[in-house]
Formats: sequence, C-alpha cells, structure tokens
Amino acid sequence: HIGKNHGKRGDLFIQIEVMEHPLFERHNNDLKYICRISMALAALGGFVEVPLIEGGSNKLQVPPGTQTLQTITFEGLGAYSIETGNRGNMVVEFFVQTPSNLSKEENRLLSELLALEAKKDT
Repeated sequence: HIGKNHGKRGDLFIQIEVMEHPLFERHNNDLKYICRISMALAALGGFVEVPLIEGGSNKLQVPPGTQTLQTITFEGLGAYSIETGNRGNMVVEFFVQTPSNLSKEENRLLSELLALEAKKDT
C-alpha cells in the first residue's frame, strides 16, 4: 500500500516461527528422533519401527549391544533446506530404558543373568 500522507510504498516484513514437533528435534536440516528401547532389545538386537516426518515409518535394525546415545543415521530423510531444496538427515538416537517394575519372572531372569555375569568376572 501507499505510505502515510501518500508517501512511498514501504517494505513488508514477515516473521515465521517454527513450532516444535512432538517427536523430532530439528538441528539445521537434520532431524533427531529419540528411540526408547528395552535392555533386552539393546543387548540382543532386533527391529523397531521409527516414525518418519512425512508420516509412516521405517523399519530399523537395532544392533546387538546397542548403548544409550548410540546413533544410526538415515541420509536424506530430514527437513528440506529453504535455500537449496536438499534434505538433511534423520538421526535416530537410542535410549536404553531400565525397567522399574519387574514381574517375579523378570526379576528371577535378571537375577540369573547377574549371577552369570559375576561368574564371568572371576
């Protein structure tokens, strides 16, 4: 529009705020997803379904012996760059959960494992 008192046209300023996503953290064009896994899955390995930003999921193999903060990267599954149009990566970071409410059977099995570990260390 024309400025005040029929002055020159002015500049248009637009401010965009990006809301936080409930599942992903954004780091530039990379996305990070924290994947919570059980101690058993971390120790033995297996598969988990990891959500994708555009919907759906991707099957991910959890390597045996996975540790908390260990990561796996999916190249090109991150956010799009405004400047280049290229996509960043999606980084899956594992968090190994320690159970707090064990059943009697789980307690018995973990006690056996602890005894085996103690024998191995001697």
